[in-house]
Amino acid sequence: MSIADVLTAKASVILQDRAVVPLLAWMAPEGRALQVVTPPTSRLTLPLSLALVGPDDRWVVADGDTFYDGLTGHHLRWDGDCFGPDPRAQGHAAGFTVKSEAAVGGQLFLTLENRVPPGEPLAGVLSQVCQAVLGYLPTGWGRNEPAGLRWDRGRFSEELRSRPGRAVVVCSAGMVSTTSVMPLPDGSQLEQSTVVIGFADPSTVPVPQMSGIVSKLPGVTAASAQVRFGRPDLTVEPRWAGAPVPIQL
Repeated sequence: MSIADVLTAKASVILQDRAVVPLLAWMAPEGRALQVVTPPTSRLTLPLSLALVGPDDRWVVADGDTFYDGLTGHHLRWDGDCFGPDPRAQGHAAGFTVKSEAAVGGQLFLTLENRVPPGEPLAGVLSQVCQAVLGYLPTGWGRNEPAGLRWDRGRFSEELRSRPGRAVVVCSAGMVSTTSVMPLPDGSQLEQSTVVIGFADPSTVPVPQMSGIVSKLPGVTAASAQVRFGRPDLTVEPRWAGAPVPIQL
């Protein structure tokens, strides 16, 4: 069930006027796009921004009489059912190009896909990445934020296997991940994770070590990595932070 401020046949529109907007359980729409509307002064948590993956899922920034996508800067308009691209507008919204006043850090984005053999616990790859980069294991997890459950691979595995395909937030200091699994015909699980780790200084992102770290991960079938620029606290502002830099793995 979703609690929406505006509910149409296509979208669940949620109005949020707060400094930081987290991913909450009641935001999950049933068969509708999720569209979160905020002022330009708001930030999204990384798990919420990563949850906006559907074709009509959007972070809608209301800046005076202008609406734009907080992740892309594209102009938007309301068509009666949902917010979508405004074909009359050119370029990016002015608010999206305003330079952030916050200190810019580096964010390591790592996207992984791996097979987990039948009967083995999930999140082995995730745990190994966290240990290799940060020096410790994840500390908590949950379906939404704040991730209030103590890290336990057994309980984490049971939850994901009982409801395949649904993302779970995994957190430790400086790291956020969203993970989902799909059962395969041979009884194994296809695990997909996006791991993001924040660094106050972009030059300290361990780019040279990433190829070696990924090569040691068990069962990985696909992997990509890049450095993005943004807030070290991993919250997302509705403005351009610079182009991501791919890491060769």
